[in-house]
Amino acid sequence: MKNKKTIAVIALVLLTVFVLTGCFGGAKTEEVVESVQEQEVDDVNSEANVVTVTEATFDAEVLQSKGIVLVDFWAAWCGPCRIVAPVLEEVSAETGVKIAKVNVDENPNLSNEYGINAIPAIYVFVDGEFKESVIGAAPKENFLTVISKYQ
Repeated sequence: MKNKKTIAVIALVLLTVFVLTGCFGGAKTEEVVESVQEQEVDDVNSEANVVTVTEATFDAEVLQSKGIVLVDFWAAWCGPCRIVAPVLEEVSAETGVKIAKVNVDENPNLSNEYGINAIPAIYVFVDGEFKESVIGAAPKENFLTVISKYQ
């Protein structure tokens, strides 16, 4: 019985040492994955036309813009908003369409003006005129289909 306890304690100590020193490679693997993901996001952002819009800049960035603008009404605490953000960045990088991001918590007047009651809410503007909306975290193909109607 004493030997089993001793072996269990030794195994626990070794396991702790391995975990703390990264001998299993878990921590390093996670760091590599995070680094690759950050690089992929940076690559998309470098090609994407994504701007942060406020109540003060909405008119200039959206209503006075020529062409298609997708306005992403979002919030930092919203899980689906975080899911759709990289999708919209990919769409922008592929199509050249401007993505205007409006944080609903920081811009409540815009949210009220456009009747935002669910997020993410992506509003489609063409030459400054509202055309339609996509509510929820939709796949990239949905956004590409909507954009193709107005090109």
